[in-house]
Amino acid sequence: MTLNRTKIYKNSILRFFKLALLIFYCLIFSACFSPYKGDEVVIIINLGGDFDAGSARVGVWPPNDPANSINILGRIDHRLRFTGEGGTITVNSRGGGIVRVLIKPGRWEVSIDAFYYGILYASGKSSLEAKPGQTNTVRLTMNQSDNAVFLVANPTDWTWAQTMIDNGGPDKSYLIHVIDDFELPGETKSTFDDTITDISVTLVGDHTINLGPANGHLLRISAGQTITLNDLKLEGRSGNNVPLVYVDGGSFNMGGSAEVHSNNISVDGNNNGGGVHTLNGGSFNMRGNASVHNNTITAPGNSSGGGVYVEGGSTFTMSANASVHSNSTNVSGGGVSITTGSIIAIPSTFNMGGNARIYSNYITGTNWAVEGGGVVIQDFSTFNMGGNSSIYDNHIGGSSGGSGSIRGGGVSIDRSEFFMQDNARIHGNTSLLSGGGVYVASNGSFTMRGNAWIYNNEADNSGGGLYLVRGNFRMEGGIIYGNTASGVAPALANTATGDGAALYLSDLGSPIVEYGDGVPGSGTPILAPGLAPGEMYTNDTITGRTE
Repeated sequence: MTLNRTKIYKNSILRFFKLALLIFYCLIFSACFSPYKGDEVVIIINLGGDFDAGSARVGVWPPNDPANSINILGRIDHRLRFTGEGGTITVNSRGGGIVRVLIKPGRWEVSIDAFYYGILYASGKSSLEAKPGQTNTVRLTMNQSDNAVFLVANPTDWTWAQTMIDNGGPDKSYLIHVIDDFELPGETKSTFDDTITDISVTLVGDHTINLGPANGHLLRISAGQTITLNDLKLEGRSGNNVPLVYVDGGSFNMGGSAEVHSNNISVDGNNNGGGVHTLNGGSFNMRGNASVHNNTITAPGNSSGGGVYVEGGSTFTMSANASVHSNSTNVSGGGVSITTGSIIAIPSTFNMGGNARIYSNYITGTNWAVEGGGVVIQDFSTFNMGGNSSIYDNHIGGSSGGSGSIRGGGVSIDRSEFFMQDNARIHGNTSLLSGGGVYVASNGSFTMRGNAWIYNNEADNSGGGLYLVRGNFRMEGGIIYGNTASGVAPALANTATGDGAALYLSDLGSPIVEYGDGVPGSGTPILAPGLAPGEMYTNDTITGRTE
């Protein structure tokens, strides 16, 4: 059978839904051959299609695409429910195997829901009178759901899917299965009609969509729209002038082995967010093994967020094994930049947990202030780092032009809050001036809790582990390793060519730099009071404690 891929939604898939599964149930007649009692019935269900009397498949379910060797059935998750006098029995099964269920005699309602990458693909219902001592057959017809599934192999297929979704109206769910690599031109308008809200589109497939010659976004997501990327790769190119993904008030999710990578903004345009830019209250969620990597911003002028830029009351969440790595920019946030933004001045939030990682990002710039090799948090925003997450091997270099600063190899906090807890780690980051691990400035606030560690970071000037200038630091737990404590291995020690291998306080002002978990200002000072500004530092390991 040959399929027209551009119309597979119209033709092939609809036919598949009209096919049937036959369900057999039988009594196990003898305890010599079975442990089941005489008042029990076994239901045998072949999820791969119809049975004849000899248990041979005779139907044309499952819904595969033989023209392209796409095994759709193997990716379908079935949820089977049996409801009767004995209660409700639920069984989950993936693919087209045979399921056996033990039930009691009597009348039972049977339903099967088939999900394709989490999208309801088909469902069916039937009933049976389970009688011991005989074998009967029940036919269950799988009917199409209201959700649409598209198989896409080229730009023509993609355009077809876009058109169908645009014409489908609000409050719908869709799945686009990309079955081959192809190239799309960049766009500046919404991927799907921005007047259609409450839609969810899931893009799947172990393939790559490449950015073509025309500059622009590969995905642009408007308010009220959710796009989820599972396993699919989006690849940019050099010479682009905007982020590869632009989330304007909508939601963008990445899971599985999804990637956004290799986008280079070298033409002056939207210079923030080489990979993903989220604004206007949007959300960006990374999970599984998803990654944003090898994106760069080399365009002239200020730029921030080589990998990810989040602004305007938006939220960025990393969990599981998600990573942001090997990105770069010339001013701030080599990996990630979180701020209020210039369009809507509302603080944003960054949540990092699970085993998420931010690593090998860097900044090389000549602006008056370059900061945050891994992460920069600015303008009253919040960064929550927990679980087993880690920020490591990020670098900030370049030239400050004499009157500026190079600060925060791992994390830079400016007028914002940073909470580091659980087993979070910041290590192996470097700064050519101050704050190899963490830099806190402009009344920013940093709190360490739990078993968090800051270690093996390096500053060519002061504050190998942590550098504060008019910022507050509260240590309720965790460890900041120094380079003079007895028994500290070199691999753990933070180092600074100048002062404060562990901690350096540049300007006293009226900071809170203390142990404790009570009212700020009531704990024990970490550094001895009474010294002049610029003279409070320690090279010794600091171990947090509650008061």
